[in-house]
Amino acid sequence: MAKRKNSTAFSQMYLGKALEGEVQAWVDQGYNGLTQTTLELFNYWFNRDQDTPEQFYPCQRRAIETVIYCCEILKAENLQELFEKVAPEALYQHLPLKNEVESIRFPKYAVKMATGSGKTWVLAAVLVWQYFNKLNEE
Repeated sequence: MAKRKNSTAFSQMYLGKALEGEVQAWVDQGYNGLTQTTLELFNYWFNRDQDTPEQFYPCQRRAIETVIYCCEILKAENLQELFEKVAPEALYQHLPLKNEVESIRFPKYAVKMATGSGKTWVLAAVLVWQYFNKLNEE
């Protein structure tokens, strides 16, 4: 495994900070721009009876919303495109970060969540979202 050079730029969470307000505004406006499949999944996942034991925690919900916002709304196909759309200054101010981001040419889904907060459920939801959107050709 390649070792990353020490740089504080990697721990600054530029994307998370930049996306936080954007995603909240998008959620508040009612998820405009989603595919019909994603709207149905969101309705099933997030609008369930409060007494139902199978519910996403708020942090899980926000992680799912953020990944899908980046893909369906921003249409970022890789990490570099995402940085260029929401945090371009981070790339221009930190050469090691820019070099690493440019080297990743494939889609990369990553969320930062605490230990025990349900990352596996988030990843499962993202997998289901991708599967059904592909199945429905959306």
